[in-house]
Amino acid sequence: MGHGGDSQPCDNSGDAAAAASGSEGPGGAPRYCRLGLPPLEAAPGKQQQQQQDAKVDAGGSREGDGGSDAAAAAQQQHAAAQHGQQQQRAPQQHRLAVLIPYRDREQHLANLLGALRPFLDRQGRPHDVFVLEQADSLLFNRGALLNAAALLLQGSSYDYFCFQDVDTVPLEKGNIQYSYPQGAAPLHLTPHWLHPKSTFEDFFGGLLIITADQFRRLNGFGTQFWGWGREDDNLKERLVRAGMWPPEYPDVPLKATRTSKRAYFAHQKHAQAAELRAAESEDGKVQYFQENPRLPYQGAKIMSSQPQFLQDTATGLNTTMFQVLSIQPYLNATRISLRLHCDTAATPWCEPGAIGSRRAGEVRHAAAVHAVAAS
Repeated sequence: MGHGGDSQPCDNSGDAAAAASGSEGPGGAPRYCRLGLPPLEAAPGKQQQQQQDAKVDAGGSREGDGGSDAAAAAQQQHAAAQHGQQQQRAPQQHRLAVLIPYRDREQHLANLLGALRPFLDRQGRPHDVFVLEQADSLLFNRGALLNAAALLLQGSSYDYFCFQDVDTVPLEKGNIQYSYPQGAAPLHLTPHWLHPKSTFEDFFGGLLIITADQFRRLNGFGTQFWGWGREDDNLKERLVRAGMWPPEYPDVPLKATRTSKRAYFAHQKHAQAAELRAAESEDGKVQYFQENPRLPYQGAKIMSSQPQFLQDTATGLNTTMFQVLSIQPYLNATRISLRLHCDTAATPWCEPGAIGSRRAGEVRHAAAVHAVAAS
């Protein structure tokens, strides 16, 4: 079971059970193991800085500073200086890990991988592609999968990540650069004027490039987003609090039309993902159900939109738990099958058995949803 604690190298012999076992963590759960990837050479003084950085808590403040503005400013200055040192490296000295959260989209995955590797090869970017497959029965959790990947890759030579959706394929004619961020903020590759589907001006989903250090400082994604959507809004909140907002954008015209958008990314069509909602029934129980987001709420609330989740900074890399089931080559990528852990006391709706169907005659309102979700 992986989590944000200590780690040890995996047994890369191909034995999935050995690779997933690791040493025992709290409660007898096995710790996660790294992938045995080449380590990043430590620069002089880096070990001392890592020890100092380890004192940064999930909220972004150092131990003993009370979260003061001065401490936050000092931390941002340090992050900018450290990023500047990284940026001085030539593009060929950076190594990109493309991370694809995935479940049950085999043809989409094959199409993406067939286009992505030659696309990045033409850009001359050292990179590898990792498919993070959620191989359990829980609702899909994109943020937890990306957290798990970052934990597995820590200590490796990959110094920046691309969070790549399986339905969004980069096109050669647009040639969007998957480059290392130039400043202290991440690079959003698919703002609304470039994303093949979105038209919302505040859209922050799709593809994001972020350095390993930036992601660590944010404590990754919140882990309570089971089902479709909103984990990117939580990441945006973390970026704002960390002084990493607004993000960088690709160097392309800002006023792309519906037609010109098609030059940059292709969208692989699929059924609309269902939205997790909750409402209180007449007997006082909260019922959870999934519906098309275009349907009227009728007294229900979107679980992932509740403030306690969107503004959460307590969960993240430090609370991500998972088990590695297998690590296998797949086409031109590495496919990592994971079993995620869900705290059913905190988020009971992560299990399909807790999801029912809306019984319209019984639903009164959703006044109890806040209290249940926060308990």
